[in-house]
Order: sequence, then C-alpha cells, then structure tokens
Amino acid sequence: MEQPPDPTPAVQSLSTPLQDGVAAAMVQAGEPPAGLPDAQSGTLQATSQGFCNGMGTAMYMQGFVSVFNSDRSEQPCAVFLLPWLKLDTPGRFALGCIGAAAIGLLTEAASLSRRIVEKGGPQNWLTLTILHALVLALGYADMLLVMVYNLELAVSVVAGLSIGRLLSSILAGSAGASAGAGLKRFATPLAGSQAAASGPRRAAPLNDGRAPLAGGGRSEQRGPSCSGQRAKCDD
Repeated sequence: MEQPPDPTPAVQSLSTPLQDGVAAAMVQAGEPPAGLPDAQSGTLQATSQGFCNGMGTAMYMQGFVSVFNSDRSEQPCAVFLLPWLKLDTPGRFALGCIGAAAIGLLTEAASLSRRIVEKGGPQNWLTLTILHALVLALGYADMLLVMVYNLELAVSVVAGLSIGRLLSSILAGSAGASAGAGLKRFATPLAGSQAAASGPRRAAPLNDGRAPLAGGGRSEQRGPSCSGQRAKCDD
C-alpha cells in the first residue's frame, strides 16, 4: 500500500513567502516586525525596548522600584488605581505622578474643610458626614498609590500631602489673624462706649487729720481749726 505524500515541504514553502510579505508590510507601516523572520536574512529580529513590558500591576511584589532602573523594560507597568489607567508610557507616567500629588493635596484640603465645618456646631451634620466620607476615600486612594511600590508615585503622594498641609496651615493662620483683628476693631469702640456710659469717677476724699490712716498712724495734716491751739492739737 502506497504512503500518501508528506505535505510539510509544501506548507513550509508557502509559509516563508507569507511571513516575508507580513514583515514587509509591517516595515512599510513603520512597525518593527518583532518575532517574525527578516525578509532577507530569515533571522528573528529583536523586540524594541519599551517603557515597561506591557503587563499591568497594582503592586510590585519585590519592593519599591523606580522607572530609572536598568531593567525597567522588563518590569510590568504600574496601574493608577483602575485597570484601564495603565502607566505604560513616559507621558502617562508623568500624568500619574501629577495625579498622585493632586490627590494628596485634595486630601488635606478636605481635612481642613471638615475641621472648619466642625467648629460650626452639630447643625451641619450632613455636610460634615459628606466631608468625612471624602477624607476617607482620598486617604485610601493615597494608601493604594503608595502600595504600588513605585518610588516616584510614593514621593508624589507625600509631596502632595505636605504641600496641602502647608497651604492649610497658612490659610488657617491668616483666617485666625483676620478674625482677631476684626474682633479687636469691634471691641475697641464697645469698650469706649461703656466707659462713657459709666461717667467720670469721683475723687477720693482727703483725710481731714482726725481719721486714722490705713497703717494705724495719725495724719500729719492739720486743718485750720488747729491754729492757736497747738497743745490741744498735739494731744
């Protein structure tokens, strides 16, 4: 019984022109034919070095990494809180750092707003509850960004929190100083009006020489009644 002919040589003879055609089309389109044999030499071309390896991660398990590491292209791409926010290019990564700093800044701003509302009393319970929830949400977002274990993202979060705290202290200090100045301007005319309403003070009566002093001694002043009666006044 005759064996059927082996189709492998025919398939290989067809696959080589097909791969060459795909590689030539990718070169014309400006994309490197990575993983395909070269049209002339038939050897595999090396893949281009990217910002990361294209896979997203929400946490680097080996600890803190930096985009300035030499093996950056072999590391997975950091994810900014959501799966579709993958920081896989330098521009996106820069925007991610700016966003991390902005979230830290907003955290301190929301915390300052909550402290201001708390001074208004319990009648602002709805606003206070909303601000409390906002502070918690932003705080957890800061924590998750730091837990990505990317050095630049963590530094951006800390910088945003620090700048926000500084601005909050400046705003709180200026608000307190203006409130104190307004209170002083209000209290000064009020004190003047109270003093005018109370009237002038009466002068204390002079000692006539016959009432003893506070120390228990006699007064050295002698009135006109003692003239000519020195011995009686001395007694």
